Amino acid sequence: MTWVDLSRMLRVSVPALRKWRKAGGVSPENRDRLAGLVAFLQVLYEAGVRDPAPWIAHPLVDGYTVTVLDLYTPERASHFVELGAGDLSPVMLLDRIEPQWRETYKSEYEVVGAEDGMPALRPRG
Repeated sequence: MTWVDLSRMLRVSVPALRKWRKAGGVSPENRDRLAGLVAFLQVLYEAGVRDPAPWIAHPLVDGYTVTVLDLYTPERASHFVELGAGDLSPVMLLDRIEPQWRETYKSEYEVVGAEDGMPALRPRG
């Protein structure tokens, strides 16, 4: 996972993470949050998500920009495990935890392969 992704999920700054790594000084509260995130990623793996880092950053529904990374909180972790295990569809998950997701995260663009083989954006439709 990137430092930015970790900082978003832990709700701390990237410099704070680097400080923890280099100098220690992690508060008990932050140590608990970090342990909870590690446990969440391990449970995702055990539920069938073999590579959790890209999985949490991938859009949940085509045409919408929302990802697990955008919505993660420790309180919602069990919902994402259900999703990873295949027990819950992305639409059902979003309807449950973010009822306005269709309006909030709609994308007017889609990623396509350009002539040079690289990904490119183009307007939908």
